[in-house]
Amino acid sequence: MANKKVSPAALPSYMVAAPKKVRSPRSPKKLNVVEQVREAIKPKHRLASLLAFLLGSIVPVAIFLVKEEVKPGVALYEQLASYLVAGGLCFSAITVYSWGRQAFRMSLKAVGFCLLIEGCMVCSQNWWLSFVALMYLVCINGIGTAVNLTLKADAVSR
Repeated sequence: MANKKVSPAALPSYMVAAPKKVRSPRSPKKLNVVEQVREAIKPKHRLASLLAFLLGSIVPVAIFLVKEEVKPGVALYEQLASYLVAGGLCFSAITVYSWGRQAFRMSLKAVGFCLLIEGCMVCSQNWWLSFVALMYLVCINGIGTAVNLTLKADAVSR
């Protein structure tokens, strides 16, 4: 039997290769925590990651410092510092919860982790525990912001 070339139109659909899909950039929600860190430290993302890390990590540092301004004897609604701390905790909690959910694969554990780490930073009387929680939050928020910005920059440049 001679080798004849057959046009793809003459073949049944299951025998014709599907056209290759153009790969779109992955969203941070589809990357696990390790992939997010790898994405942030790629050479083409290092400058953007550094700037984004600084942007994301300033929030936990500000909370850590401003929480000292909240006075125990005065109503919280009368203190500007309490609003700043609450706003910072809301900002940080979203990222910490999403990372905790990916790491622990359970929403309830993620909520518990988020409350514990944020609460230890704000409420702990042990300086070292508060400082360790601060370092965790600086890393989580900094890398989370870096990944968000670098992936969005990739999507815009394509």
